[in-house]
Amino acid sequence: MTTRPIKHHGAKIDAAQIAALMAEGTGWMPQDGDEIEGTVLGAKWGYSDVAEREYPIVFILLDEGNLYQQPDDDREPNDVVAIHGLQTVLESEMFSLRPQPGERLYVKKIGKRGKAKRKGWDPPVAWAVTVPSRDADSGQAFWDGHKGRRASTAPPRADEGEFSEPMPE
Repeated sequence: MTTRPIKHHGAKIDAAQIAALMAEGTGWMPQDGDEIEGTVLGAKWGYSDVAEREYPIVFILLDEGNLYQQPDDDREPNDVVAIHGLQTVLESEMFSLRPQPGERLYVKKIGKRGKAKRKGWDPPVAWAVTVPSRDADSGQAFWDGHKGRRASTAPPRADEGEFSEPMPE
């Protein structure tokens, strides 16, 4: 699988620089109607102690000049955002689309829709997720190597979820 080159502040960045950016990513905390778009840097598996399961976290690089800051957060605004696919519908969209490094990703939180499946549960949250201008042959290595969210509640191994390095220009 090859990926598209990724640029940050006008310069092509390598795998080590991408990893450093991902380590500093700011978690996205959207309200209903909030949307975000950027270039996928990579993904990793997170683990929820509350839900006792793993879930995908996709990191995007916002377009030059755009920054995100969590509400009521003292940290500096950031151009790398971590989209946590912990909610079932968003996670399903991520598994369906399987965004790859270098691709554009658009996510919008629509909000709660319908009724909860069980008493005491929240209703499902609707999301609009797309990978604009994707080609038909995009690779799926990261996603295909994972058994699915219900296959295991154990945290992922360190070697799971690795992407290939960006393709040289």
